[in-house]
Amino acid sequence: MSESRKSLLAAFRHALADPLSAAGMKLEIVERKLRVPSRDPSVENLASRVESVKGDLAELGRLLDLLNVVSNLLDEPRRRMTVGELTEVGGVAPEVAFAARPESVGEALRRIVAFGSARGGTPSLRFTPGAAGVAVAAAGLGPPPAGSLERLLSLPRATPGAEDLYIARACVELDGGSLELRVSDGSLEAELRWPGSG
Repeated sequence: MSESRKSLLAAFRHALADPLSAAGMKLEIVERKLRVPSRDPSVENLASRVESVKGDLAELGRLLDLLNVVSNLLDEPRRRMTVGELTEVGGVAPEVAFAARPESVGEALRRIVAFGSARGGTPSLRFTPGAAGVAVAAAGLGPPPAGSLERLLSLPRATPGAEDLYIARACVELDGGSLELRVSDGSLEAELRWPGSG
C-alpha cells in the first residue's frame, strides 16, 4: 500500500479514536454522578441509558480495532505462492501457484478455524489446487445460523466470532479471491478461493 494511502487510513483511525475516547470519559463522569443515591426513578432510567451508550461505544471501539487489522493487511505485498507453502497436499500438484499476500492467507485460515471453534465446531481444512488458483474447503464450522448465510459476512453482533469471519473474508477479497458459505450435513462450511498467479 502506498505511503499516502497508509497516512490517510492512519488519520481516519485517529480521527475516529479521539471522539470515542472523549465520549467514554464524559460518560464515566455522568455515571459517577448518577451513582449518588436518589429517590427519583428517572435518575435510575438515565443510569441504564448511560450503561447502554457505554456498550455502544465499546462496540465502536471493537470495530475500530477491526479497521486497524484490515488496514495492516494492505501493507503486505502480494507475491506468487504455491499450495506447497500452505500445506502438504497428497496426490495433487503442490507447485500450483496463486497470487496472494502470504501473511494474509495464513490469517484467513487461522480466522476461519477460530470462527468455527467459537461456535462449537471442529474445523478442518481441505486444499484443492487447480488451473484457476486454489480453493480451501473449511468444514465443521458449527451449526447453521438461524438467519441468512450472507448476513454472517457482515459482522452481525449476536454471532460469536463474527469478526473472525469478517477478517477472513477481507484477507481473501483483498487478494482478488472470494469466501462463500454453505450448509452441508447440518454443519456450516466455507470455501475460500484465491485466483491463479497468471
